[in-house]
Amino acid sequence: MMTTEIEGRHNIWRILWSRATSSRLLGAVLLLLAICLAMFLFIPQVPSDPQEATVWMSQIQTRFGSATGLMDALGLFSMWHSPLLRLTLAVLAFILLVRTVDSAGNVLERRRLVEDTGEGIPVSGRDLGELESHLRRRGYRPRLFWGARILQADRWPWADIAEAAVYLGCLFLLLGFVVGDLWGWQEGSIQGRPVEMVVLPDGQEVLVADGQAGVGEAPPGVRLYLQGTGPELTVESETAGGSPLGLQQAPDGVISTSLQLRLTEAVADTYAAIPSVGLVIRIVPAQEESLEADSPLLVQIFRTPSGEMAQEVVMVGDTSLFEDDIHITVARSYYLVFSASNDPGYWFKVIGLIVTAISLLIQTIWLPGRFWVRRDDTGLGGGELPADFTEEPKSEQVSRMSNLVFFVPLGVLGAFVAGMAIMSLARTGSIWNGSVLQVGLSMLLIVWAAVWMVW
Repeated sequence: MMTTEIEGRHNIWRILWSRATSSRLLGAVLLLLAICLAMFLFIPQVPSDPQEATVWMSQIQTRFGSATGLMDALGLFSMWHSPLLRLTLAVLAFILLVRTVDSAGNVLERRRLVEDTGEGIPVSGRDLGELESHLRRRGYRPRLFWGARILQADRWPWADIAEAAVYLGCLFLLLGFVVGDLWGWQEGSIQGRPVEMVVLPDGQEVLVADGQAGVGEAPPGVRLYLQGTGPELTVESETAGGSPLGLQQAPDGVISTSLQLRLTEAVADTYAAIPSVGLVIRIVPAQEESLEADSPLLVQIFRTPSGEMAQEVVMVGDTSLFEDDIHITVARSYYLVFSASNDPGYWFKVIGLIVTAISLLIQTIWLPGRFWVRRDDTGLGGGELPADFTEEPKSEQVSRMSNLVFFVPLGVLGAFVAGMAIMSLARTGSIWNGSVLQVGLSMLLIVWAAVWMVW
């Protein structure tokens, strides 16, 4: 009775293990992950800046109407923090862990010779020793046993190790996400002039460099990523006699003889007033394009209170203007835009991406598999043998060719997507660089892998 109960429990665990390692279950979870990535493409994501987020949310409410509240509650506007995505990744991590253990067991198990129980396929009459040499040249591990009457061939260990390494690499990548999200931080769009001390979110300071050799020396544990540059302007004015005039940036601002103005992507126009002579200077980008340090700028001078435009010029370098015996100078410099991150999971991500890419490429060359050839009086063999050694049915040839056509592009695409992610991680500190191409290819890779698993 006790033996029966133990066997019943073992059977239940075997069934549960079989379900957890099912390729169809993994395929279904990968399809759900692809749907989450599709939401990155088709649903706008909330900006990280709180001020921009307020304006953005009002625009989104106009676009989606009454559905905005439900979509926001589901986290669809901030997919990385969405409970749907995090639950999907948690289930995926569990499945990958189980499949890693299962694949590692297969690597150890396939060291042994296993007696074939298949029906076999007729051999064309070649000697098994000749077949053994041919298979060895093609990268197989052939072994003869039972008095050289049976030949077992497989691609152990690299094909089986690569299969386990794909799952292990993905686990390392997910572990990097978890560690970085729990104990790390990232801040984007930080601005600083050369030789200026900038305080980071964790309270540490960085001395901004000139941008030619990067942002500057990062504090311990922090990585700095240069995102771009922007124009910074110094505005001064004086009378014909050389007496400086006071300038003011806002109606309630402090009057100064020199103003520092900065144009950004968020605030693309700036003003400076000369109250004593009733002039207002407006500076905006001259072209509708990405704002850079050397972008052409449009300088306009207005008279107050009439609002009449007195002058308008396009400046590329430093500019001097004269209006009503008033000399106005606008000198150009630049500021750096950079991001900073403290990511304890950085190397987990790098290792995970590299291991996954290499393992996928290995599997495109050596697919896991094992077959047997039995030589006896009936001349029977078994498994997928080379075409010149077997009378292989056409259905088997089609199956092997479809595997090749399907899996080789999958491995190449996986390596390419992993390479893009590594480059993005090195340049921006993030796996995703915001590129529609990168997200689209990643989604294609996941769907392709899911179809492979289900099929």
